[in-house]
Formats: sequence, C-alpha cells, structure tokens
Amino acid sequence: MMKRIMMILALIASILVAPAAMAQETAGDEVGFFDPATGLWSMPGQEPFYFGNPGDKPISCDWNGDGIASVGQYRDSTGFLYLSNDNSTGMADTSIFYGIPGDRPICGDWNGDGVDTIGIYRNSENLFYLRNSNTQGVADEVYSIGTWSGGVPFAGDFDGDGIDTVGVMDPKTGYWQFGNQGGGFDKEGYFGTGADDLVFGDWDGDGDDDFGIYRHADGAFHLSTHGGTADLILKAPADGRVVMSGNWFGESGLQTFGGDLPIEPKPIPAPSDNLTPAVPSPDWVPTSPGGTADSGLQVPTSGVTAYPGDDLNSLVKGAGVGATIILHPGTYYGQTIEPLYNQTIVGNGAVLDGRGTAKYAIKGRNNASNVRIVGLEVKNYAPGKHTGAVDFRSTEYYGGGFGTQTNWILEDMNVHHNYGDGVFVGDGGRLYNVVSTDNHWLGLGAHGRNIGVFGGEVARNSLGLSDGDVNDHAGGIKFVKVEDVVISGLYAHDNGGPGIWFDITARDVIIENSLATDNQRNGIFYEISYDAVIRNNTLLRNGWGDPGYVNGDPWLWGSGILIGTSRNVTVENNYIADSAGGIAIHDMPHRQGERFDVQPWYRDGRDYAGIDNVVRDNTVINSGRTGAAAGGNDAWSAAAFDRNTFVSNDYLGGEFWWRNSGGKFYGESYTWNEWRSAGNGSGGSILSVAPPVP
Repeated sequence: MMKRIMMILALIASILVAPAAMAQETAGDEVGFFDPATGLWSMPGQEPFYFGNPGDKPISCDWNGDGIASVGQYRDSTGFLYLSNDNSTGMADTSIFYGIPGDRPICGDWNGDGVDTIGIYRNSENLFYLRNSNTQGVADEVYSIGTWSGGVPFAGDFDGDGIDTVGVMDPKTGYWQFGNQGGGFDKEGYFGTGADDLVFGDWDGDGDDDFGIYRHADGAFHLSTHGGTADLILKAPADGRVVMSGNWFGESGLQTFGGDLPIEPKPIPAPSDNLTPAVPSPDWVPTSPGGTADSGLQVPTSGVTAYPGDDLNSLVKGAGVGATIILHPGTYYGQTIEPLYNQTIVGNGAVLDGRGTAKYAIKGRNNASNVRIVGLEVKNYAPGKHTGAVDFRSTEYYGGGFGTQTNWILEDMNVHHNYGDGVFVGDGGRLYNVVSTDNHWLGLGAHGRNIGVFGGEVARNSLGLSDGDVNDHAGGIKFVKVEDVVISGLYAHDNGGPGIWFDITARDVIIENSLATDNQRNGIFYEISYDAVIRNNTLLRNGWGDPGYVNGDPWLWGSGILIGTSRNVTVENNYIADSAGGIAIHDMPHRQGERFDVQPWYRDGRDYAGIDNVVRDNTVINSGRTGAAAGGNDAWSAAAFDRNTFVSNDYLGGEFWWRNSGGKFYGESYTWNEWRSAGNGSGGSILSVAPPVP
C-alpha cells in the first residue's frame, strides 16, 4: 500500500487524540516536514537531511517494495523525478523524465504488486498519467476524474485492497471525487474546504487510508479514521514548511520529532471538565470568519436551452446526467423540476411561478446528488408547513419520495412569497447569497449534516402566525437535527419568529458574522442541542414581540441570544442592542430527559441541560435581562459569564438573573454587584456611553 505525502504548511507542536483512538498503538503513517526554501527534510526520530533543490515538489512513497516510504522530488522546470530508496542526504537512486513542466506529481501502487510507482496529474487536461514501474516511458493508465480548474490531485488505498486509487478535490469548494482506474469515479463528498490543505494516510494502522485536512485557521490537522468527521486533532502551527505523511520507519506508535519534541497522545477534555468549550470544527468550515457569499464556481454559459412554455422537467430528464440547462429569461408557470445527478441549472433571470397551486418548484429525488442551481427566482408555490418550495432533503429523514441526494449548491437565488418554507436543505447543502423572504412559514429549513449558509438574507417570514405556530415552526431559519453546520454572513430581519433558530440535537454548529434585527422573537435561539459557537454577530431590536417578555415571564424569553437547555455552547464577541433581553441561558428540567425520533448518527447519550456554557467578551446595550434561569436544579455550576460589557443605567437597579441561590428565588433579579458576587462578570464592566455598532 502506498505511503505517500500530501503538502501542508505546518510545524507539529502537539497532538490531541480522541480517547477512542488511544486504545491501541498502530503502525500507521507518521508526519514529517519539507522546507521548500532549503530542501531540508525533517522526520520523527532522526536528524534532518537534505534531498532535492529549493522549489522542488516533494513526494514520498515505497519505491522498492520494502514496506518503508522514502523521499522523492519532482523538478517542475525540467519534468524530472528524482527518487531515493532511503531517507538521508545523497544522490537519487532513480532519475526519470516523466511529464511536462507544470504537471503535479503523484505516486501509489496502481496494480497491487507491492511497489509504489510514479504518476502525474495534468491540470490543463484534467488527466492522470500513471506508470506501473519507476522507469521512463509512456503512461500505463490515462484517465480523468474531476472537471475543475486547479484541481488538487490525491491518492490512497481507501478500501484496503492493496491498490491505490486517485482522486481530485475542487480547491474552491472542498468537493472531491476518487475512483478506480476503470474511468469515472466511485465515491464523492466533501472533507474540508478549498481553503484547507488535504492530507491522507493510514492514521490507525488498519490497512486502509483515510482523509484528513490541515486547517490554517486553527493551526491543526483534522483527521478521520473511519471515513466520517474528524476524530483525531493534531495541533500544528504553520511555519512555512510542507507537512508530509508516510510510514518511514515501519514502527508502531507515535514517534519523537527531531529527537527532542515529544508527541504525546492527550485526551480531549470532556465538557464537564472544561468551562471554556472548544470551538467545534466541522471538517469543511471556512478558514476565515465570514465565509463567502460566492461559491467560486464559474457560471456556465452554454448547455441545453429552455424557453417559457417548455415542459421543464421533461427537458431536464432528456438532457441526461451531468447536463447544464440554461433557462431563457421569462416566467415559467406551474412547473416542477426534479434535477438529475450532477446537473447544473442556470436561471439567467428566469422566474418559476407556482401560481399558488404547484407544490414544488425544485424537488430533489432519484438520488440526484451534486446538483447546482444558479440565478433563479422562485415564487408563489404552495409546499405547506415543513416543506420547501425548493426542497432537497433525503428519504433518510422523511421516508419515500425523495431519495438520498446530497451536496446541492444553491447560489444567487431569490425565493419569496411561497405558502410554506422557502428552501429546505439536506445533507451537504451549500447556500451562497440565497435570499428567502415573505414566505408563510420559514425562510430556510434543514435536516442533515455538513450544511453551510454563506451570505444571503431571510426576511419577513412567518408573519401573522399564532403563538402556537411560532413556537413550533417559524422564523428566518430553523434547522432541526443537524450536525456540522456553519451560518456565516447571513442577514435575518423582520421575521415573525427567531431570526436564527437551531433545535433538537443540533451539534457542531458555528453561527458567525451575521446580522439579526427586528425579529419578533430571539435574534438567535439555540434549543435542546449541543456543542456550538456563536461569535461575532450583531443583534439589534429583537424579541419585543415574544409573549414571554410581554407577559413578564422570568424565564428570560425575548433575549437577543437565548441558549435553551443546551450544553457546551460558547457565546463570544457579539453585540446586542435595544432588544427585549440581552444574553440568556435557561434550563428546563422537564426537557432534560426528552428523546426524539432521530437518526442513529444523531443520538447522543448526554441529556439536554443548560450546562458547560460560556458567555464572554460580548457587549449588551440598552437591552433587558441577562443571565440564567433554572427550574429547581443547580445545573449552572458549570456555566460562566465573564468579560462582558453592559451599557444602561437600568442595570444598576437590577436586571441580572442567576438561578435559585444566594437568597434569591425564581422571579427575582440581581443587582450588578449581587450578580458579580454570585460568580459572574469579574472581568466585565458597566458603561454609560455605548461603543459603536460594529
């Protein structure tokens, strides 16, 4: 099996390993370094050595079948590969002219003979050229995977059969495909984002390779040993060197880097042991706060053309898998499109109008993954409650009729005035600059994993509903039973419910750099869920229509940010002003033991509870009550408020809340000094002059 490298900037400082991964030593791949400025290689357990020239592209594989990977270089200026059979300074054992300047080197055991051999990926052609021997000659295998400009090639034995397969990642989206040499691709998905660097290796010594990324934003590797989300975290501050992976010694266990830097497994502390929850790290999270409202993909300008009056769904089916359909500008009445696998639909100014009777404008079904829809307006459809006019959920959640489609991309769409939800998102969904307004129920709904909303707007949804309906299904967005989600740069305003709402076993969620204003309920509501970071958001004038606030309920309803019976949530660097409440946590005992009908991968052994939450470095201005309310328990011992700034003379009279303790009872507020004495805000302050809105 190939033991190769992938290029990543980093310096290993420490490794954090999930407890489950620490149970056994393995003969898995090691991590080393290459300095492209000097040609210096560094590996665990030996002195650094030089091989290659500055500017060479490093590779590392088992060139002679001895079970140990050794180094190599591809010299882009000449097209020569230089391979060494050991890991030391010296001349190359093999020199091969293979490829042309600009090719990307790759290596692996393409035929299962136990020896890794060379290959190149020619980006200008989207083609792999693979050799079954380390000799000069024509390629033994030539085929294509991926169609992206600047695709990043990779290889690995992902099924443990002794034969390496190749793949390509789209550097703009993090979408990858890989497959066997028969042509086409066998598997696809997302792991990381285009801003991350890929790395592959047999991390646990089980005989097959797994995915990993290096994320520059947190200076760490995120590695998976089971084909899913990352379960190994390796802290690795970048210092300009290239990180390599390979089994260079054939030894088990983690090695010592450079002879003096121990790399020691350490358990990730459980939330109850740490009052500063770590930022969740969905494997594909953007590396810079704010994400982007642009997918980075080019909009096709040619394909099968449709005109108003055409039967769109028949045309889409007739175009076939992978086709591009260009809608001529105009209005298409009463039509429903069910895209096929890998199709792109370009709205080009076109409008789908349901005339108040058609249920779906666009429906995912027939296992149609990797669909992209650009520049389309959707209005006047009648999907009803819990259903979107644009809907690509999976059968996994809702039974027959949908299929198991994943990884849809919607961008630059305007979805409005539908009697139901505007858009309902499924697994792998990405929304870029999608505007969903004036819908009877939600602007955006979702179930599933690996979902991103970047930019866009949700406004004036769920207006005129009863309080009961708002409590159930209303607002700008409501995402239920989701995992690995990023909301970044969204504008949520004037909705009849919360601006942004997560509910029921949500996990690994980041809500950042968004603006929520003038929503009748909370700006952000995170309810009976786990593991989230809410950061760098601005929330103005929210919660004034909440009946709990209107009726004076001391459960702190109507807050700019409300954490409801949820655990391990960090709320930091947010700006809340002129709202019915500031930042609140509440804990309802009757919800702690609740269990919902969720998919097996959602189930979590932790009860719902308002514990292990941190609220820090926020600014709250001229807003109502801040603090926590608990119903007859002492769950707040692991919650912390600190370094927050409050601006309002009203606070001096008592608008802080902190469970049932210290002589205070349910329904009684604290003064600033009493609240601080209860253990909160030692680093906080009260000001008389407000800082500017960010």
